[in-house]
Amino acid sequence: MRKFTVPDFKLPNEITSNEGIKKLVNRYNSENKKDVDVEADLITIGSEAKQSQCLNKKQLLDIVRWKASRQLGNAKKNDEDWIKEVSHNSFTCNNQDRRIEYLTLLSGVDYATASTILHFVYKDEYPIIDFRALRTVTGNRYETYQYPKLWVPYCKFCGEMTKGYGVDMRTLDKALWQFDNEKYGRK
Repeated sequence: MRKFTVPDFKLPNEITSNEGIKKLVNRYNSENKKDVDVEADLITIGSEAKQSQCLNKKQLLDIVRWKASRQLGNAKKNDEDWIKEVSHNSFTCNNQDRRIEYLTLLSGVDYATASTILHFVYKDEYPIIDFRALRTVTGNRYETYQYPKLWVPYCKFCGEMTKGYGVDMRTLDKALWQFDNEKYGRK
């Protein structure tokens, strides 16, 4: 079995400036108007969940619908008490690995969706991990089973980039996603 090595993360030259990031985000916003409209609701959900230290079923389903709509049927199988217990354990945990792993105990929630939950609950701390954003900063497409090994280093990299470029995590996430979408399309 081949040992997995965490890659070096690096922004492409085209987005190593505030201007490059803003241009990508503007294109993301104009090409994804429906997503941008829903994001306002997700920001509210995140704020409410952070305050109550848990998610309810409606909030979970709204996030899953936005990030991974194919998993909506599986997410609906979660019972309200289970969602509250699991999300409370996640939100009150101080360990980054465990915080995301708790959320993956929910049916229909993989690392990408769990990172989306954390992204909206802790808006300036966590990126959304998905193949597009990862491919932008590594040049490679990673499979979801590799996400657990990439999670903490990717969070650290994104945190450094937001501080270095003076942007928030949502802005960086949109720029990374849009760069990949423009370079590779729907591949």
